[in-house]
Amino acid sequence: MVDFDQDKITIDLSNIVSKEYELRHLMIWYDLFSKHYQGQPIMFVGQDGENLYNSGFYEILSRLQQVFEIPDHNITFKTTIPPLAKYRFKKNKTKNNPEVFFKSAGQCLEHMPEFDIAQAKFVGALAASRFTIIRWISLYSLDQAFPGDTYLTFKHSAKDVQNKLYEVDKYYSRELKWTARKQFDEPMMTTDEADNAFHGLAACAQYHKICNRYNIELIFETDEFANNWFTEKTAKCLAAGRPFVLMSGSDSLKNLRIQGYKTFGNIIDETYDHAVTPTLRLKHMVQSLTQLYNDSNRNNLIQEMFNIAKLNQEIYFNNVQSQI
Repeated sequence: MVDFDQDKITIDLSNIVSKEYELRHLMIWYDLFSKHYQGQPIMFVGQDGENLYNSGFYEILSRLQQVFEIPDHNITFKTTIPPLAKYRFKKNKTKNNPEVFFKSAGQCLEHMPEFDIAQAKFVGALAASRFTIIRWISLYSLDQAFPGDTYLTFKHSAKDVQNKLYEVDKYYSRELKWTARKQFDEPMMTTDEADNAFHGLAACAQYHKICNRYNIELIFETDEFANNWFTEKTAKCLAAGRPFVLMSGSDSLKNLRIQGYKTFGNIIDETYDHAVTPTLRLKHMVQSLTQLYNDSNRNNLIQEMFNIAKLNQEIYFNNVQSQI
């Protein structure tokens, strides 16, 4: 929503910055500002951690400021993620932002069933309904590295994926063939439960029906480039006491440790956390998991990861749930 009133301008970032890191409706921006900007204060509102840093948003905003002579102090961001320091900032405290999801996830994950490490698959990845190349390629990479020992969910058909890869699908022929043949796992849920399990906190409520199928989870965070905020996708592993590797921005594991949580660098190589791009991070992540997978002492090492994960569970409930 974009509202140009005489006394203020309000712009909803979800209509401008897509989850695919693309800017939308730029010509509409320029047209509306040309017709309606008269020096009013401008507020950008973000509900869900829109990626302003990697989408080219600030370059476009800078150009708008130059064209229409908009001073920095005239712009306010009401967002979950703080903007560039030169702009004014009001923290968005709406019930749908990532911080609220992170804090709320544990409310339905306090009591998780135990399970036998030796009976579970090695690694699992729960791909959300939102398609990104890196999520899809991650599923393919895991299945190729650990055939028969992966638990993978995915909502898109090979045709859906091919449509997303318009004009570059020839570069992904192997992956598309794999997607067409692959029988993805389905959790033991009703149809409605399965549909809801891909969306926000509803997924947390169903997590206990899924997470015992595998030992280590590849967490797909909402934004594969951001490293300074986490959602229920990470919180559910912390709250459930489950080992994980994390597909998020560079140095995300480091930021989790700063918050007091434990990661698994004494058991697996976590240098993947420093990789700049998601593709490089995935490559190093699979190498780390493969080294563990081929270790003759694998089950004992995974048990050590669960011991660390149990510490995270205590930290999460002591530091987060106790504040709700």
